[in-house]
Amino acid sequence: MRMRTTVWMTGLLAGAVALAGVTAFAGDEGAHVAAGAVLSTPETVWRTRMVAGDTIPLPEGWEQPGFDDREWGRFPLPLPIGVNAWGYGRRTGIHHLAARATFRVDDAGTAGRLRLDLSYRGGVVIYLNGEEIGRFHLPEGGDATELQAEPYGKGAWFVEEDDDRPITSGHADDHEAWLRAHRLRHVRGLDLPARLLRPGPNVLAVLALGAPDPMDHTRRFRGLDWPRMDRGGQFLAMGLVEATLRATGTGVSGPSSAHPEGTRIWVGSPVTDIRPDSVPAPDDEAA
Repeated sequence: MRMRTTVWMTGLLAGAVALAGVTAFAGDEGAHVAAGAVLSTPETVWRTRMVAGDTIPLPEGWEQPGFDDREWGRFPLPLPIGVNAWGYGRRTGIHHLAARATFRVDDAGTAGRLRLDLSYRGGVVIYLNGEEIGRFHLPEGGDATELQAEPYGKGAWFVEEDDDRPITSGHADDHEAWLRAHRLRHVRGLDLPARLLRPGPNVLAVLALGAPDPMDHTRRFRGLDWPRMDRGGQFLAMGLVEATLRATGTGVSGPSSAHPEGTRIWVGSPVTDIRPDSVPAPDDEAA
């Protein structure tokens, strides 16, 4: 009984936290964006799918506005979930990820210019309503999902003034400005073609692809043997970090802030696993 009570209380507390954050993380229906922006970070929730080398590939037409993405994960940037802006985290082996965000155009004639700023690791392909509008730090042509992003230079994992060892996750905060300059890549002021806008929902889709494994370059640059290296020096050279979409005109809005009727309740975060075997056994609990 005590274990059952503990599980119930854990779920109730997690549910309370989730309900407290309903505006920011409830999904497309509840996302709010920063003032002056149509989409922004971290307020906008993106529908997301990650692909490793041995998983099912992206479905055909995933970038199209009519694609059913209800089964995809819903997360704010940075992505993938569990990896910070500099690429440190628990995710490895991911080859690419796809992300979709929706915004609404009431009148394309009054929307003005829509301009996208995007920060990422690796390389990206950007789509608007299913049509590719640009690829960056990637080779031209070919199936985008088979491509590899341009490699990083030495500065991505060594501070050149003091390169005795790679920058590790434990020392990343000490080198934030350096990492921002050498690991993040950017698209600034990309104009979304007005001809592709449509009344109602519009889909901005981004495919992010990884650069070559930095550890391969580390060995080449310094002749270090991988087993002797601090594993914290490894980072995921792929990901979406920040995205902002702004409109100069009127009649363009981010995801609807209107909540559906009725009460929506869920327990904990969608990425949190609450199981009976994750709580202490009765003998381990305090009397």
